[in-house]
Amino acid sequence: MMPRWRNLKIGPRIFLGFSLIAFLTLLVAGVSIAYLRGVAQNLHTVAEQDRILQTSALELRLAVEQESGNTRGYLLSGDQGFLDALAAASSRYLATTTKLQQLALSDEEMQLLKEVDALHSRLLSIGQEQFTLHDQGFPAAAVYLWQTEGYEVSSSLDSKLADLISRRENAISEHTDQARQRQNQALVIALSLVGVSWIAGIGGWVLTSRSITKPIYGLVSATEAMGKGELSVRVPIQSGDELGLLGDALNKMAKDLDESQKTTQHLYLQERRRADQMRAINEMGQQISSLLSLDQLLPYVVNLIQRTFSYYNVNVLLLDSESEYLVLKASAGGYEGEPPLGEKIKIGEQGIVSWVAQKGEPLLARDVAVEPRYLYVEALRKTRAELAVPIKIKDTVVGVLDIESAESNTLDEADVFIAQTLANQLAVAIDNARLYEQAQELATVHERQRLARDLHDAVTQTLFSASLIADVLPRLWQKDAAEGQRRLEEIRLLTRGALAEMRMLLLELRPAALTEVGLVELLRQLTEATTGRARLPISLALEGQCDVPADMQIAFYRVAQEAVNNIIKHSSATKATVNLTCQAGTAKLTISDNGVGFNPENISPDHLGLRIMHERAEAIGASLKIESQPGHGTQVAVVWPDSQRKESL
Repeated sequence: MMPRWRNLKIGPRIFLGFSLIAFLTLLVAGVSIAYLRGVAQNLHTVAEQDRILQTSALELRLAVEQESGNTRGYLLSGDQGFLDALAAASSRYLATTTKLQQLALSDEEMQLLKEVDALHSRLLSIGQEQFTLHDQGFPAAAVYLWQTEGYEVSSSLDSKLADLISRRENAISEHTDQARQRQNQALVIALSLVGVSWIAGIGGWVLTSRSITKPIYGLVSATEAMGKGELSVRVPIQSGDELGLLGDALNKMAKDLDESQKTTQHLYLQERRRADQMRAINEMGQQISSLLSLDQLLPYVVNLIQRTFSYYNVNVLLLDSESEYLVLKASAGGYEGEPPLGEKIKIGEQGIVSWVAQKGEPLLARDVAVEPRYLYVEALRKTRAELAVPIKIKDTVVGVLDIESAESNTLDEADVFIAQTLANQLAVAIDNARLYEQAQELATVHERQRLARDLHDAVTQTLFSASLIADVLPRLWQKDAAEGQRRLEEIRLLTRGALAEMRMLLLELRPAALTEVGLVELLRQLTEATTGRARLPISLALEGQCDVPADMQIAFYRVAQEAVNNIIKHSSATKATVNLTCQAGTAKLTISDNGVGFNPENISPDHLGLRIMHERAEAIGASLKIESQPGHGTQVAVVWPDSQRKESL
């Protein structure tokens, strides 16, 4: 079965097209020769000389046509047989020409024969040029040039030969009119067939060209579309020739590029998701370092995870004190209504989180419909996939991080890694929070113990001393009224100091109260409490209106408190003074005594609370200066703001 026209290779397709033209040309030549031979046979009345001349002219024309046909055949096919036939036709032409030249011809006929020879030589020269071009690898160009230049020379040669034949026919006697008419009819038919063959050749050329150029236009259009990024475009080529193979290759390349682009987009989305995961881990790590309260941390964590990764629901469950139940502490996402915070799940019973808490291993259920350990929850009915990872402190499970998705097969090993990383960070946060709570409890205990000691050492002893004096006061009054009056004043000082000491202890119990009471009142209570407790008279001198910021007020009070305690413990002073001077934008606090003093160069900065006083002063931008000499007492001065620092700014 012959292959379809469009499935032929381009080379054979062109060859067949031009072979058709050659066939039609040869057919025309054959028909013409047949008619002319018939005419020649009917010229029986023509003289032998005319017959020979007529026959020779026809042979000459036939030789030329054969040369033309063989030249075209070789150019189209490259078959060596056409060259052999061409050589034979050329030999016949030469022999016929020689025979004509030997016959008696008129001057006009001889001139015409010379013109025929010149055109014939030109035709052979064009043929040789096209043979050379053909052998150099340009057959199509050779055929084209032959069809143009060769056809023009061939037509002229044919015209000259026809003229020669016509002249010879005119020489025939008038008896051959009927034969001449038949000759003319044959010529008309031959020319008609030539025209038909020419039209058919043009049609074949157009058909062949369209069969080649149309697919090329399709290839160009598809290539331009692909260059613009339209990778879904395909080349509409249905043929099996070289262009069809090229179109198939281009379609395959476009398909591969389209798949590669989709793969690249998928990888980009994965990398972006990983970046979001890393950002969430980093953000959570920052919050862990700043949030020590689980009541604040756990809701923040579940909301951050659910919002960042668009999970359906995220839960955090912690073990109770007896480690028998998981308690829902925080939830974000899918619950219909308020999450049942505080709900308990017994360890070891049905449920993925229960299994994870018992085994201490992660569990990924890509499709909960086929997971036997999944526990259906009506308020989370859209759950289709679930991931639970343990929250461990060292090797002990303290809770479970539970993640749920509303679509099956959307959770993978990357989610397991991220969830476990978040759970590990959450474990650190839980451990820090518990340690912080323990530290807070321990600090509270220590503070209570300190306040108990201060209460026992100060208030209790003061009141006990006042009680003893009150017991003996009546008898002393009867014996010596002046002594009784002095003892009564002592009771008044003791009770007043005890009252001031109680107020100071109440302020210690409520640190916020240090900012509710003015600085002057704080210093007054401090001096009265110290006077009553230590029997050391401390005078308070005030100058100006002291309306200062809260942080500065607390710092001044703590420095004064530390300095007064040092006077009581180390100075052996008989009196002390606290001076507070306030002006516009400045404040100065001075605490001085007449004690034994010391050499500041011989005292460590951490001794006597000096470092703490310096730190408190620096925290508010104040300067602290301590002046003392052995035997000349001590003076502590705090100036706010620090004038040197202010000048440097």
